[in-house]
Amino acid sequence: MIKTITALMVLTLIATVSTHNAYAIEGDGTSHVEVDEYPFNITILEGGSMTLHNNGENTINFVAHGWFEGSVPPNDAIALEFPIVNCGTTCFGAGTYYINDLNGGDFSTITIEKPYVAPTPTYQTTKDGITTVDVFTIPFDVTITENGSVTIHNTDSVDHVVSHTGTTGTSKSGTFYKVIPTQQQVTIEFPITGNTIYESGVYAFEDTVTGKSGSITILPWSGSKQVIQDDIVTGISQGIVEQVGIQESIVVVLTPEPTPELIVNEGIYNVANYDGDVDLITMQTQLAEVTAQFNESITKLADQKLAIENHRTMRYNH
Repeated sequence: MIKTITALMVLTLIATVSTHNAYAIEGDGTSHVEVDEYPFNITILEGGSMTLHNNGENTINFVAHGWFEGSVPPNDAIALEFPIVNCGTTCFGAGTYYINDLNGGDFSTITIEKPYVAPTPTYQTTKDGITTVDVFTIPFDVTITENGSVTIHNTDSVDHVVSHTGTTGTSKSGTFYKVIPTQQQVTIEFPITGNTIYESGVYAFEDTVTGKSGSITILPWSGSKQVIQDDIVTGISQGIVEQVGIQESIVVVLTPEPTPELIVNEGIYNVANYDGDVDLITMQTQLAEVTAQFNESITKLADQKLAIENHRTMRYNH
């Protein structure tokens, strides 16, 4: 029958003497080593365990002073665990642990290593000068461009939160707060036009679940000035179109009788016409000029109407 003891500090074991070393990491490389030769030098991973077999004729007595003690009778075995989580204040992190025989036997060693973790990829995509990234760890430190985005993939078994904590490099920064549910993904956009903009700068955030911090560095985008200009001009052009759409119909009735006053209609038909290929900015500029001339013509029509009414009044009075 194999007994199990959780090791809580550097082990002190009594072992029978042999002339061979024991084993290193085996199997899937994550957990367990069988030991049946002494002295031994083994390597396991954090959170792993070992089984100590007593193949000798004497009972193995061992002690971890102040924590636990036990024994392994001949032809029996005991399992020792080396936890790294849920282990209170004494966890078995990476390092070498020395085991000695209380009866004066040779030392043995247990070397604990961190499991290998393959680097988590960060996928970066650049299109039309706009850089976006996909990240698979939380928190993270990434670099994108204005108008870019960060897609956060949560591969953990718990939800994470990305909460903006501050920005350096710009005073025009928006803020963000995103919950990324477990086994899902969320994209954070960083536009430079609209109601909320994110100009170039360093945007710090905190994962409020773990308390760890990260950052998103936004670099200037080569097309940002043109986009902002187009956005502003579009707003102006829309206002001009609305203004042109408001028209007033004025009907003027002229009598064939002579009039002592010269009524000048210069300017009524002087609205400029433009024929040719133009870009957006030139067309909008021309539209603004045409609109101004149109409004001037309306004003002159009103003045002409007033002059006619005054002329009629004077004629009737005479």
